[in-house]
Amino acid sequence: MKVSSFHNNHNVVGWAYLATVSRIASGVLLLPLIIFSLPSKDVAFWSMLLSFSALIAVLDFGFSSAFKRNISYVCTGVDGLSTVGIMTLDNDRESVNKNLFISLINAMKRLYAKLTLVGLFLFGIIGTFYIFSFLENHNLEIFEYILIWFVFLLVCLFSIYNFYLDAIIEGSGNIVIAKKIQVISALIYLFLGSISLIFNFGLLWVVISQGISIIVGRVISRVFISRNITNGITYCGEKGDHENILNLISPNAIRSGITGVGIYVLQRGPILLSGLYLSTDLFASLGITFQLVYIISNLSSIFLTASSPRLSSLFARGSYSEIRSIYLKGMFYVGLTYFVAFLILFFTSNLINSVLESSINLLSGILLLLCFTSSLIQSLWIKSCGVISLSNEVPHLKSTLISSIVVVVCVYIYFHFFTPILINVFLICIAIDLIFNFWHWPKYLLVNKLNPNA
Repeated sequence: MKVSSFHNNHNVVGWAYLATVSRIASGVLLLPLIIFSLPSKDVAFWSMLLSFSALIAVLDFGFSSAFKRNISYVCTGVDGLSTVGIMTLDNDRESVNKNLFISLINAMKRLYAKLTLVGLFLFGIIGTFYIFSFLENHNLEIFEYILIWFVFLLVCLFSIYNFYLDAIIEGSGNIVIAKKIQVISALIYLFLGSISLIFNFGLLWVVISQGISIIVGRVISRVFISRNITNGITYCGEKGDHENILNLISPNAIRSGITGVGIYVLQRGPILLSGLYLSTDLFASLGITFQLVYIISNLSSIFLTASSPRLSSLFARGSYSEIRSIYLKGMFYVGLTYFVAFLILFFTSNLINSVLESSINLLSGILLLLCFTSSLIQSLWIKSCGVISLSNEVPHLKSTLISSIVVVVCVYIYFHFFTPILINVFLICIAIDLIFNFWHWPKYLLVNKLNPNA
């Protein structure tokens, strides 16, 4: 297996856009069907499931990014791994360190088996307790929705167990293949989900459709890895090397994971709290609008996401000027995507609501503006922190945790002691981000990390 240079070409970025667009299409095209075909109580429950879906990435606890980052380092030519920072690159190496590469994969397999058990506890016990509270607060039929919840739980656990597959494929430079698999999975979900909704099979079959699409994607990933990445590589290292790998990777991965929990709470905490205080219709409208904005956030970050293996390689080589160029271009795409998407939704939201003729409407006017503003502010500093973490450092842990705790406490106090008005929830979230995170981390990246004289 030869050392990779991780060049970003139009093919890589093009497939990255196509993969994201296909995922967006599966969500956007199913959205009107969901609103039109399902009652408001089902849409509210579906919105709540979407928030739990985001928790899957949090349960990864930063290890997927850490493994992908370190696989990129190894495939660039480094001969060892470090707890913080990057070991010196061996420019004369023509092939990867095979023992180190296989040790990384073995470490991932063992780790994600353990994380699946953690997910079973969190989703199965704590998540189920929240579901019962949600159903009781909204007077929903318990048996019907608990069945949907447990099918959703199985899908989540399967996703967690196979999380490391994407890290192997993308980290080794096969980004186009990874994106093609994502396209196939998204199209399967769109096709099966549409059939389920058109023929009124109900929300349960929408969740089953999602599970089938994930299973197909993971099977394809496993076949590709065994035939094209690990095929013919024989491990000649010592037993227990994977434990040494975990000991090296775990500190920063755990820091990234805790940071991910903080980011999840910042983004989803107010939504989950809203589900306990707002009316079913208003919560469904908030959930639908937030899901659209979340899709736009993913779309805006396509360039940086596709560039992450390349950026990891550039950090290993010390090519800071090129990193700066990619980062600034990525930030421009983030802002441009949000601006264009907001204008489209702002001028068409009333038309969309009238066409759907549903009790569930997209947020409009000032609420839509504040929803976009809050998400954009978070996206700019979170994506800056993502680039920082590619240097194998996580300095933003403390500020993220403090912000997440503050936002949840403030929103809870507001809901508990005052009349719930959605506009004030957005203002709370925006104010907390502006105090520190929004301006500090982009500045830290440009001044401290990408300045060779710093």
